[in-house]
Amino acid sequence: MHARSLLLLAGITILVSWVGPGEAVVEEAEGESRKTIHVQRTSRPPRIDGVLDDPCWESAATVTGFITHDPYEGRPNSEETIVRVTYDTGHLYVGFECLDSQAEAIRASYCSRDDIFQDDWIGFALDTYNDQRRAYEFILNPLGMQADGIMVEGVSEDFSWDTVWQSKGRVHSGGYTVEVAVPFKSIRFPSTPSQDWGVNFYRSLKRLEEKSFWSPISRDIHGWLRQCGTMTGLEGISPGRHIDLMVYSTVGQDGGLRDPGNPLLPWDNHPARYRTGADLKWGVLSNVTADLTVNPDFSQVESDVDQIDINNRFPLYFPEKRPFFLEGSDMFETSRFRILHTRRIADPMAAGKVTGKVGPMTFGLLSAYDRGVEAADTSFVGILRTKADLFENSWMGLMVADREQEDGHSRVLSVDGQLRIAENYHSDFQVAQTWTKDEDGEYSDPAFGASVGRFGRNFNTSIWYTDIRPGVEFGTGYLSRPGISGPGAWAGYTFRPEGDFLVWWEPAAWVDLTYDDEGRLMEEYAGPEISMQLRGPTWVHLELVRFGILYRERRHRGHNVSFSVENRNSGKICGGFWIWAGNAVYYDLDDDDVDESFKGFTQNGGVWCELRPTDRFSLEASLDRDNMFRTWGGEEAYDEIVARAKATYHFNREFSFRGVVQENTQDESLAMQLLLSYVYVPGSVLYLGLNEEYDHGSSFERDGRTVFAKVSYLFRL
Repeated sequence: MHARSLLLLAGITILVSWVGPGEAVVEEAEGESRKTIHVQRTSRPPRIDGVLDDPCWESAATVTGFITHDPYEGRPNSEETIVRVTYDTGHLYVGFECLDSQAEAIRASYCSRDDIFQDDWIGFALDTYNDQRRAYEFILNPLGMQADGIMVEGVSEDFSWDTVWQSKGRVHSGGYTVEVAVPFKSIRFPSTPSQDWGVNFYRSLKRLEEKSFWSPISRDIHGWLRQCGTMTGLEGISPGRHIDLMVYSTVGQDGGLRDPGNPLLPWDNHPARYRTGADLKWGVLSNVTADLTVNPDFSQVESDVDQIDINNRFPLYFPEKRPFFLEGSDMFETSRFRILHTRRIADPMAAGKVTGKVGPMTFGLLSAYDRGVEAADTSFVGILRTKADLFENSWMGLMVADREQEDGHSRVLSVDGQLRIAENYHSDFQVAQTWTKDEDGEYSDPAFGASVGRFGRNFNTSIWYTDIRPGVEFGTGYLSRPGISGPGAWAGYTFRPEGDFLVWWEPAAWVDLTYDDEGRLMEEYAGPEISMQLRGPTWVHLELVRFGILYRERRHRGHNVSFSVENRNSGKICGGFWIWAGNAVYYDLDDDDVDESFKGFTQNGGVWCELRPTDRFSLEASLDRDNMFRTWGGEEAYDEIVARAKATYHFNREFSFRGVVQENTQDESLAMQLLLSYVYVPGSVLYLGLNEEYDHGSSFERDGRTVFAKVSYLFRL
């Protein structure tokens, strides 16, 4: 059954791919030469004030003629965009002139870093190695508020990367202008006398949900770094062997009820905690960077968003938020498994990493001494990651991960890769071998995963297979469950009428099968779905699912339906909702011999909204509910609600106040977090915060409180 299922899915996918649309358009696109902008050095750099009146802009290289990608592809953009570029020894300068015939409709607000995408925005990508694999992104709203990130072709777009650069924007009656200065010491590139970089400029006009590019991006070509233009003329520049030193200090105090279950007992204030530490970043070479942190402060200024975990058999996944681990995290990503999940490094006393690219080889080395949550959790973590570029948009990688503890270890050796098979086809794979020693003994097992996919303007499909043996353990990573294997497939066809009402719609179907290590079919899911985008813009998704689950030797079968709507038509308010209803399995998670599981009925749903009544204030709110009944309208098995609201006010670009309230009915808790922030540049910050926790069971009582302050300063040497 196992092999037959995989062959059947492969046959269906290959057959549909064979009769899919041809690639004539792709060949024409590939035949076109890349757009080029030739920049010249200036001896009089601009003052970054958002006004393009400096003499250097008159002689700067200039490009225009943006072409749309969304919602309609291949048209001249609705409003003219002019980009000017120049440079000197230390900086790259970019000036944007964004004309707008409806300037009163421009969306612009004061907001946190990387939170600009509800506004109009303008940006550019720099592929500094010109290898069409990885690029720095710099994006700004009309007021010059910043977002920066790393794009890895075909893998991810990661805005957790932050660096130091200058920007300023101004809105006027004819549109808006933005000036940007990017220090060369803030990015990595080869050490050569002259540089040719991949580059693209892009603009988003939110009222039309229009995105346009200087170098057009076609959906008939998989990957958009391949379609960037080229920037020539950069000579005599270097990032230098610079040093960034960030020193910081924190102080905090916790308090709580002596007995959390008894509000009549006294309140205890614990002794204040002090911590001082430093982060060091050293540009060893122009393309190699070393980072070291000693006694780091990894306190979070915003807690994790609560997740509904009732009736859940597998561990929840929480994203990383700590700056040291976020920067350069794309270097350690692998194609199929999450071998490194740095949240597993709970409380490092010291950590270091080296990342870089030499020729076709990208590498990363990470090590940390982790104090853990408890003394018994103390461990040493070491990670080695290498990737070698092969052919066009293909690569092979190696990863070694090791966690060593006093009474055990977890070691992983992995080989993975991504191969571009044809113009719109690509595949990836990963093989891992694990060796583990813990209180249960010593064991070793492999894991394997692979996929093949096609991505284009209309027809898209993917087929995958995963096999994780029972003894697999990623001691430095995240694994929802071992001892499973199985294939899956998805295929969809996108129709693009590009009308005044309907932009595109996509019917699709999918199937996913999971077997245990004895070859028994444990889970099967399959069904049709349809997605669409309406003008507005509004996104709609409808899905029907048929499932079968084998749990405690009983097979449960059923159906459910999900429906979601999201609307972002207004710059002042946006929102959406989702519902999921039908059959579901109640898992008896008690560790006993009595099986109380059953197939019942579930009615889940959620709603969210974002309000921006002014350019300085925003309010985000969400509510999710998960409940289940033994029979339709019968006895309730459980009911959990998670609600969250966050209000933010920006006094100016650097100074803001934020309040968060979060409630979970399952554990009868309510949390409140208040934070006053001053962020001069990434690394130079001041935080003052108050967190309080309440128990709203039989009585509404405060049972926990934390006050803290953090100050840090970045020295660029």
